[in-house]
Amino acid sequence: MGEPVTIINDYFIYVGSYNDSDSPGIYLFSFDGEQRKLQFVESYNIVKNPSYLALGEKHLYAVSELPDKSTIYSFKRDLSNGRLELNDLMHTGGTYMCHLSLDSNERHIVAACYGNSPKYKGNLVICPIDEGKVMNQGYEIQRDGIGYYSDTRQECSHIHSSGFLLNDRYMYVADLGLDKVYLYEMNRDGTVKLAPDTMQIALPDGEGPRHLAIRGNGKYLYIVTELGGHVFVYEFDSYARSWKLKQRICLIDGHTIDENYPSEIRICNDDRFLYVANRGENTIAIFGINALTGELEFIDRCDSGGKWPRHFCISDDDRYLLVANQLDGNISIFSRDRQTGCLITMGGSFSVPNASFVTMVLR
Repeated sequence: MGEPVTIINDYFIYVGSYNDSDSPGIYLFSFDGEQRKLQFVESYNIVKNPSYLALGEKHLYAVSELPDKSTIYSFKRDLSNGRLELNDLMHTGGTYMCHLSLDSNERHIVAACYGNSPKYKGNLVICPIDEGKVMNQGYEIQRDGIGYYSDTRQECSHIHSSGFLLNDRYMYVADLGLDKVYLYEMNRDGTVKLAPDTMQIALPDGEGPRHLAIRGNGKYLYIVTELGGHVFVYEFDSYARSWKLKQRICLIDGHTIDENYPSEIRICNDDRFLYVANRGENTIAIFGINALTGELEFIDRCDSGGKWPRHFCISDDDRYLLVANQLDGNISIFSRDRQTGCLITMGGSFSVPNASFVTMVLR
C-alpha cells in the first residue's frame, strides 16, 4: 500500500493493468491539472489482471481477466482521498473477462467475457448490486455461431463489451466473433430479452466490433471494429425501431500500416468530438461530430505518447484526455482544446507496467 501521502490533486486517477502475482494491478494517482503535478498515491496487489475497471459513485469495480475463471471485484472508494478498500468479490461463469458496465443507477453490473475457445466461448453476465456488493449472478447470455475468420479470431462468439442506452431500457452487446451488435430489452430486475430483429446490427464479415460510443441517449451509435479498422455510424429510427447505417470511416485511410487493431472509442461530454485509439499506428484519431446528422468529419490524429494505446479516458470537465499505452507501460496526459477538439501533450508520462485501463474523476 505504501506510506501515507498528502493529496495534491484536483482529480483522482485509477489505472488497471496486466500484472503477475508479485506486482500491483491497480494504481491510484492524484493530479493537479493547473500545476501540472502528478503524484502516485498507492497501488493494490489484490486482483490478478484487473485489465478493465468501472467507476461508480462510491465504489470501483474490477475484472480479473484469466483463462480459467472470471471474477468481479468491488472496492469501497474513500471520496476524500481516493483510496480503495476491498468490499466484495463474485465469481462468475466465463473466461477472459474483459469489460464492465454499470447502469445509470448502479443497480446492475454487466461483465463481458471474451472466452478462449468454442468450448469456452464468450458470454455476458448480469449481476445485481447492493451498496457496492456484487450479488448472485442474476442472468447469463451466450450466443452460438461461427464468424468469418473461423480459423482465427472468429471461431466462436467473443463478447468484447456491453452498455446501456435509451434510459437503460436497452442493453447493447458487441460480439467480435460473430460480427454482431445485439440489442436487448432490459427489465428492472436485470433480466433481458432480445429486442426485435429490426434493432439488431449485423456488420460486414470480418469487422469484429469491439467497443461503442453513444450520442443523444442512443439516437446515434458509433462502433469501432478491431479487425476491420473502421468506425460505423448508425442512427436509430424510433418509428421503425431500426438502425440506419449513415457512415463508415476507415481509421488508417491513406496510411501504409496493415494491422491497426483500434481499441477504445469515446465522445467528449459536450457531444462535439469523437476520439478513437489506434494501437497499430499508436495514435488517437480525432473527429468532429455534425450536430444535425451525427456524421463524423476527420480533424487530426495525435501520437498517443507510447506503444499500443489500449484505453483512454476524458475528464468529466472535458479538459484532459489520458491514454493507457500497454506495451510501453505508461499513461500519457493531454489537455484538450474544447473549441477545436485537438489534443496538446502536457509533456512526459508516468509509468504503469502493462497499463490497460485509465479513468479519472474530479475530487
